[in-house]
Amino acid sequence: MTTLQIEVNDKVLHSYGKEALTKQLNRYVKLEAMRLAALEVQQAVTAAQLDNDALWEEARVKAWEDFKTKRPHLFT
Repeated sequence: MTTLQIEVNDKVLHSYGKEALTKQLNRYVKLEAMRLAALEVQQAVTAAQLDNDALWEEARVKAWEDFKTKRPHLFT
């Protein structure tokens, strides 16, 4: 992991506060990492000539079944 030092306008820093601005930037960086990971997965699925819609449907059905199995009290 790399640490970056960035210049921030004093007015922006004062408006947000250092902690809130740091939190917002960290959240953005995490979301960008997730977006890049999703892009890599999509490229791998395409390269393997798999059906993305079928994979999503299979994952959705499995997740629903797992949810129902782990929380049967919600369905009685």
